[in-house]
Amino acid sequence: MDSHSRKQKEWDEQSLSTADPSAQVCRPMDPESVGVLVEDIRAKLKLRPGLGAILDVGCGNGLLLEQLAGDFQTLAGVDYSADMVKHARERLEGRFEQGEAAKLSFADHSFDRVLGYSIFLYFPSEDYALEAVREMGRVLAPGGVAVIGDLLD
Repeated sequence: MDSHSRKQKEWDEQSLSTADPSAQVCRPMDPESVGVLVEDIRAKLKLRPGLGAILDVGCGNGLLLEQLAGDFQTLAGVDYSADMVKHARERLEGRFEQGEAAKLSFADHSFDRVLGYSIFLYFPSEDYALEAVREMGRVLAPGGVAVIGDLLD
């Protein structure tokens, strides 16, 4: 099994290891901390009600996107793990696909907002990370906002 398949299997197993959505994505946090995180992301994405579409690259089980959903007409997510995508589909209405951040299957300029949160540390190389950033830019509509971030450990 190559390293790509091995990592995908690890994430699938992680998603099935617990019923706790925050533990599925390896970020068990208390509700207050989640609230602070979500407000920070909302501010950086410059959210307001009535935005068209958001793409969460590395959406996991949709836990974070669920907190942002009320501001958008359309939700979309992509994740490396098929099982995480399954959980996202159960949690949210939208287009959720198994795929790679560096090979997004969405049309150019499809999203008002693009979020890539807590994913870059899992990428196999700097070249892969740069391609993922290019892809996020490609699917972002002119004048849109993209946020790439991570939790402070």
